[in-house]
Order: sequence, then structure tokens, then C-alpha cells
Amino acid sequence: DNYEFEIEKKKVSVSAKDITIHFGENIPENHAASDFDYHDGLIGNDIENVIPGTVGTTYVKGSPCGVYSMIPGGFSAKNYEFSYIETENLQVIPASDKEDILVSLSYEETVFDGSEKKPEVTVTDTNLERILDESEYSVRYRDNVFATSAATVTVTLSGNYEGTVEKTFEIKKAPVDISVYVSGYIYGETPETVLSQYMGTDSSALKVSPEGTLKIYARKT
Repeated sequence: DNYEFEIEKKKVSVSAKDITIHFGENIPENHAASDFDYHDGLIGNDIENVIPGTVGTTYVKGSPCGVYSMIPGGFSAKNYEFSYIETENLQVIPASDKEDILVSLSYEETVFDGSEKKPEVTVTDTNLERILDESEYSVRYRDNVFATSAATVTVTLSGNYEGTVEKTFEIKKAPVDISVYVSGYIYGETPETVLSQYMGTDSSALKVSPEGTLKIYARKT
């Protein structure tokens, strides 16, 4: 006698494995069958016959750091019937790729005047095309008083970002143009008698040539 009977598909529930991405990234679009956990079990090497579907999530690119849910769907395999489990296991951690961070200064060169130079800072995330709020970073200035080609601005990122970015600017030397006019100079007088009435200058800073030309050597104090 011949008997006919039906072999029902084995029921298997599916959930996504843990995924960790950086702030500003997309979740992977292409998934392999091995990217998922199969509860109630596949038999033997049947995972090779599973055609994975999609993954739904509450996360969208640019969502802040935190944990988001994922739920797979649309799986198929000849001998299995799939159901899906939603899990909270998509972890978004701070962005650390400094290549996506652009630091701009309100000026990149200035002139020494004895005061601290603090150009305004703008920080841009070129990946998300957004300007960071001032609460997302702190600014520190270094070597920003005297003339230098390497006055430094250090930006320390926080919140959805981590790491530091440095930017330099130049402080140029201040131009100095000094002219001293002395009238009534008589050859043979000492520098003290010539200039004391005008400047009260220490004679060590003065020189007089035999021809009677007065030369003043100034130094920064």
C-alpha cells in the first residue's frame, strides 16, 4: 500500500546578532545568513540554504549614540517557516574618524599686540553636513600671545564624537617704525647730556659716532 503524508516546515524564529556602528554611519545593507541567530535550530548545514531578508530598525543615520532595536524579516528556505524576534542590540558609539571633522577659524593670521589671540572656532561634520553645537566640543588655545607661526587651537570633541583636532594660526611680528630727532647737538657731548631731556635713556643703549651722528639701539623689554 502507498501512503501519502505531508512534511510540515520546521518553524524557526530569527533575531539579529549584535551590531556596533559609529555615530553617523549606516547599518550594513547586505546581510549574510550567518549575521542572525536561529532559535529552535536549523538542522545540519541548512543555514547555507537560508536566503536572508531585510533588517528593520528604529535607527536612522544621524541618530544619537545609544541602543536601538532591530527586527529581521523576509527570510526564506525550502524546509523552514520563519518568525522574527525584535531585539535591542544595535549599539551606536561616538564617531572617532577625525577626517570627517573640519575645524575653521575666524582668522588664520594676525599681528602681535601683547594680548591673547583667540580666533572664533567653527566645527563641521562633513559626513552629516552639519555644524556642531558649542556643547559638543571644548576649545583650548596654546602659544597664542607672542609672534609665532604655530599658535595652536585644540578642539576636544564630546557627546556623539570623541577625540581631538588641532588647528594652527600665525601671529606675525608687529611692525616698528621709530624716529628720533635731536636738535642742537654739539660734537663731544655725551649721550646723557643729549638725550636725557628727551627720553631719560640709559646711556648703555646709545652710541655716538665720531662724525657726530647719534645712533639709538632699541631692544624689546
